[in-house]
Amino acid sequence: MPQRAMTKRFDIVSMLILREPPEGEASPWSVWQRFLAIPALVAAVWSHSSIGLWCLGLIALVAVSVVVVPLALPRPRSTRSWAAFSALGEKVWALKEHLDVADGELFQARLLLAFATTTLIGAVLAAYLNMLWPTIGLAAVSALGKLAFQHHMALLFERQRHLHPALDAWVY
Repeated sequence: MPQRAMTKRFDIVSMLILREPPEGEASPWSVWQRFLAIPALVAAVWSHSSIGLWCLGLIALVAVSVVVVPLALPRPRSTRSWAAFSALGEKVWALKEHLDVADGELFQARLLLAFATTTLIGAVLAAYLNMLWPTIGLAAVSALGKLAFQHHMALLFERQRHLHPALDAWVY
């Protein structure tokens, strides 16, 4: 009996979550800003050799912008773009406990995210060591990994939208 009550509670919570369409984080500007954060972060780390510890302020500025910009953006006029779908896919991925997301899709998303993150860490390390070509190469590969992850998120949203009609409220 308690299990049934718990399941019912989670169904109610998930319905409340699904009824709330995302605001600024669904903006295409939010997605493109995160892509621009990759070279900005690498440049901030690279600058340590010329400005010393002041580079930490630049690194913090990049980190804060990645968090604050999506929250500060207004609701987009439309969420029918690829970038908006990828942002909405990230929200679906965050709600994977409440939705029927296939394990294979979750594995692919984790793999793409791990690849993009690992290459970004490599780019940051190469930037710290002021190694130009490895920095550029790893940052480019990280951006491609991020692009693949975002594309996977857009496809995830499209598939989940057909399984959960409540998600159609997010598309306008």
